[in-house]
Amino acid sequence: MNHFETQNIEIATTPPSPSHTSTGAGAMVANVSCSDRVLELELENSRLQQLIAELLIKNHQLRKSE
Repeated sequence: MNHFETQNIEIATTPPSPSHTSTGAGAMVANVSCSDRVLELELENSRLQQLIAELLIKNHQLRKSE
């Protein structure tokens, strides 16, 4: 039987460097959009990992009952 462990992924957030703060509002919006997208993808990844774990358990249970 395969064992899957879900992992917690933490992303360290750091304040923008001084070189990035002087680039204007467009860069700040892009950074926020990228951060939002990264968070969205991490949540989707966690959801998919949970789904895989549930399917593996169900598969194991079905094979056990055969």
